[in-house]
Amino acid sequence: MSMERWEPQKMNRFSEKVMVRLREEAKAMQMMGEELQSIDLGEQKDALWLSTDPEKVVGTEKIEMGGQTFYIGILREDIEE
Repeated sequence: MSMERWEPQKMNRFSEKVMVRLREEAKAMQMMGEELQSIDLGEQKDALWLSTDPEKVVGTEKIEMGGQTFYIGILREDIEE
């Protein structure tokens, strides 16, 4: 019986469709010089945010683009209310 070691693989917490949308928004934010942007996902408007400041959102995912980091998560203000 083979005793191969199982290695967990990193999985995105978001679908590929959502990740494409997030990358598009990050690129637009870079061009406009914006620091915070809500992501419209249809009925879940303002449920997800993209920020260059990790203190403004709560989440574990991020996108690296053009030497800049974009953090993905829930708006911290919404949690602290």
